[in-house]
Amino acid sequence: MKNQELLECIIPYSPYGLKARYKNEMEIETVIAINTKKFECQTDKRGGLISNFKYYLHSLIDIGNPCLEGGKVPIMELLKIKKLDIFDNRPPSEEDDFPNYKHIGKAKYWFFEVITTPNGIDNLPSWMVTQLIKWNFDIFDLIEKGYAEEIKTLELSKKNEK
Repeated sequence: MKNQELLECIIPYSPYGLKARYKNEMEIETVIAINTKKFECQTDKRGGLISNFKYYLHSLIDIGNPCLEGGKVPIMELLKIKKLDIFDNRPPSEEDDFPNYKHIGKAKYWFFEVITTPNGIDNLPSWMVTQLIKWNFDIFDLIEKGYAEEIKTLELSKKNEK
């Protein structure tokens, strides 16, 4: 992956407490700024080329697991976010049949702007992609490409240190 492509994938996460590790060091740092002209990442401890950092993200596989703060399950939180807006504080029912809704199994969501992510997830509404980025989910396949590690790895190493 070239620096420009990596930069485009990392920037959306930078305001949301993205964790990173510099080269082969063990210390985990928080990304605080990204210099788009020099392809540099600034953490709370140091700066360096964005490609010299390994980033920590949730795998999309964990969307149904309790991996958010307080043991919350991301998919349930996503349903809560939009349920309040589109179903007037009531859960969706089978009788709801609006032409602007998309069906995913029994769940329905309002279909705003659609985003296709590089990892093949098609037709996600932009609000959902934004929320997944805020929660540091890997929607750009950075784990598979070797630029990120699963947050689980970070959490396991913290437990092993104790």
